[in-house]
Amino acid sequence: MLLTRGARVTGAVVCVLLALIVAAWIVRDLTTADGPAQLWRFWESGPSGLGQASLTTTPYDLLLVVVYVAVALAALRSPLAAQALVAAAVITLVVRLPALWVVRADWMRQWSGHDLRDRALWSAFAALAGALVLLIVAAAGRGPADGADDPVPTRPRLGAGVTAFVFLGVAGGAALALEGWTAVDVMDISRRAYEHRFTGEAGLYTPLLGVPAGWLNVTLGALSLVAAVAAVARARFSRPLGLVVGLVLAGAGGIFLSSMVRHKAFPHIDELPARGQLAVYLQLFYLLAGVVVLLVFARRGVSDEAGFRPAPSWQQPGFGPPPPSAPPPGW
Repeated sequence: MLLTRGARVTGAVVCVLLALIVAAWIVRDLTTADGPAQLWRFWESGPSGLGQASLTTTPYDLLLVVVYVAVALAALRSPLAAQALVAAAVITLVVRLPALWVVRADWMRQWSGHDLRDRALWSAFAALAGALVLLIVAAAGRGPADGADDPVPTRPRLGAGVTAFVFLGVAGGAALALEGWTAVDVMDISRRAYEHRFTGEAGLYTPLLGVPAGWLNVTLGALSLVAAVAAVARARFSRPLGLVVGLVLAGAGGIFLSSMVRHKAFPHIDELPARGQLAVYLQLFYLLAGVVVLLVFARRGVSDEAGFRPAPSWQQPGFGPPPPSAPPPGW
């Protein structure tokens, strides 16, 4: 089953609209900050004296724009883009769903004005509605193949699947293990304090469109494990899902590495407690895992027997060419 042209165009248009919404917020922050360098520093390590309500976005907003543009192009170019639309919808839900409670929280009122919070909330609703439309298009916009020359869904190659399984599995398992360790330590002090890791209230500042740390660790870890299992099983949806998860992992690790380099923090890693050291090394592993997964899944997959269409009988070995319309004497 392939996506019809109408479904592909619809999915591409939705992705473009979602990209424009996110890009508008990034442009707003660029005009508020003192240039791209200051916005980048904010993404690395928080407000740094910019004022609590000055900037609203995070690096994940930039990653969303990349995902939307890539999926829009894939939808326009290939009728096999249903899995890519689903992957874009899933990462939208992960990044935008927390806005429903972060933006409306009482504690956020002291950081952001009413108008800005209303705009952020409507943007979150639009993003979630767009994700729902992408899921509907991927499920209901399919049509039968027209002929033998139509493309067929592919699976990742065996080596790519195993490699992705190892790196995504370690990244996802470590993320969930670290979050579990954090839960045990924090809940020994206060259960409410741990709940703040999911509401966004933990820490000194959460951007208006920020993703709470606990929510991000759990959802990204779970997505990584799902993508890992799908990769080793060579499921057809494993490549687009793996590419999206790999991009998010690489982006998260890259922004953390940039912050570590700028603050010259590497010589002081040994001074951190054990959980802090694990968190640092996990972020660096995110970068490695994301890059590896992007590289191994960048290569096109292979078709399996379910998608194989035999050639006409006269093209099969041992049958020779078809007879001419006017056989010569003695044929």
